[in-house]
Amino acid sequence: METVSHKPFRPFIQMWTKPTETMQRIFNGETFKENSMVILLAMLGGISQAFGQAFNQELGNDFSLIGIILLALVTGPIMGIISLYLMGWLIQLTGKCIGGKGERKDIRKAVAWGHVPIVWSLVFILLSIVLFGREYFMTNPSFSSFQSIMFSYTRLIEIIVIIWFIVVLTKCIAVAHKFSAWMALLSQIIAFAIAFVSMIFIAVFVVLPITLLG
Repeated sequence: METVSHKPFRPFIQMWTKPTETMQRIFNGETFKENSMVILLAMLGGISQAFGQAFNQELGNDFSLIGIILLALVTGPIMGIISLYLMGWLIQLTGKCIGGKGERKDIRKAVAWGHVPIVWSLVFILLSIVLFGREYFMTNPSFSSFQSIMFSYTRLIEIIVIIWFIVVLTKCIAVAHKFSAWMALLSQIIAFAIAFVSMIFIAVFVVLPITLLG
C-alpha cells in the first residue's frame, strides 16, 4: 500500500520543478476535492488558451478589449472541458496501444494537472492586457519604446512557459500511464495526429460540401 508523504505539498508550485513526484503524490490522494480541481484546471487552462488564440488571430483588429476578454471568459471554460475529455480519451486510447496502463479518469487528471504552467500564464496575460491593452491583440500595434521592450520580454516568457508546459504535461501522462516520458510524448503525438486528421476529414467531407451546396 502506498503511503502519503508528510512533506509540505504545494502542487501548484511543485508541479513546475518536480512534475513526476507531484503527479504521483496527487494520485496518492494528497489533494482535496480532486474532481472539482480537475474541472477547475481545465476551465482555467481553456481561458488561457482562448486568450492565446485571440492573440494569434489578432482579434484586436475587429473586437474591443472588453469583447476579447468576454469571449475568452465565455468560450475558454467550455473549450477547456471539451478538450480535457477529448484529449483524455485519445491519450488514454493511444497510450494503451503502446503499453500504457492508465484509466481514462487518471489520464484526465494528468492532463488537467499538466496544464498548471498554462494556468499560471494567465498572470502574464493579465500583465500584458494591463501594459498593452487592446493593441496586444492587434496586427500593427503602436507601442512606445518601453512597451516594445516589455512586449519582447513577455513573449519570451510565454514561449518558455509553453515549452515547459509540454514537458510537465508529458511527465504527468507518463505517471498516469506508468511508462516513460518518451512513450508519453509518443502517445500525445499520435493523439494529436488523430485529432488533426479527423478535423481535416470533417472540413473536406462535411463542411466544404455544405458550403458549396449553400
